[in-house]
Amino acid sequence: MTSRSILLTVGAILLVAGLAGAFLLDSRGPEPALECVEEGAPFSGYRDDQQGDCPVSDESYETWNAWQRQSNTFAGIGFSLAAIGVLTMIAGVVIRPRKSRSPESTHNP
Repeated sequence: MTSRSILLTVGAILLVAGLAGAFLLDSRGPEPALECVEEGAPFSGYRDDQQGDCPVSDESYETWNAWQRQSNTFAGIGFSLAAIGVLTMIAGVVIRPRKSRSPESTHNP
């Protein structure tokens, strides 16, 4: 196997693994449930349309918002791997194969 094909294969594997990790894995854990309050009680200003447009409590919304703002570690690592894979594939395309020296090409005066 030539160095070009090895670089292209490794780059493709890194690209696929990185994108799979970025889009399919979530390091934040399960999404917290939103808790509704009685109509007329103080609430966060947001309503949950999945539970019949009920008003969401302040504490419940803050918990959900903190979960939403967390960074997804797998996404960062995955996109980094994908970028390294693309750079590896570019190197595989750009690299020139070495020409082997033949015994006749050596100059002996």
